[in-house]
Amino acid sequence: MENELKYMFSVIETMMIMQKEMSDNLNKLSNNSPLPKILLNSSECCEYLGDISQSTLTKYINEFGLPVITREGMKQYFLVESINKWLKECEITKSSIILDTLAANEKIARMLAKN
Repeated sequence: MENELKYMFSVIETMMIMQKEMSDNLNKLSNNSPLPKILLNSSECCEYLGDISQSTLTKYINEFGLPVITREGMKQYFLVESINKWLKECEITKSSIILDTLAANEKIARMLAKN
């Protein structure tokens, strides 16, 4: 009988803890706190990487191995965790990507100025 009571109390205690956790999670959601985004589409990935162009994104995929998930033929998606891991592995920081983009834009501006 004593063991049964201990078991019942442990079950009740576990249920109370779970109820508290669920209540806390619901409160977080009801406070309109945005959930962290874990999957990005192509335009979101471009923005995440420092407002790079679609062609630069394609370059990073094809030449530097940026991990991509392709669905329905052409739709591309990117896991934020994979992007961050790729950035660390390639030793590319967001600021260097921005500098790369600025250099490309400067090159285009010079070409247009010549015409």
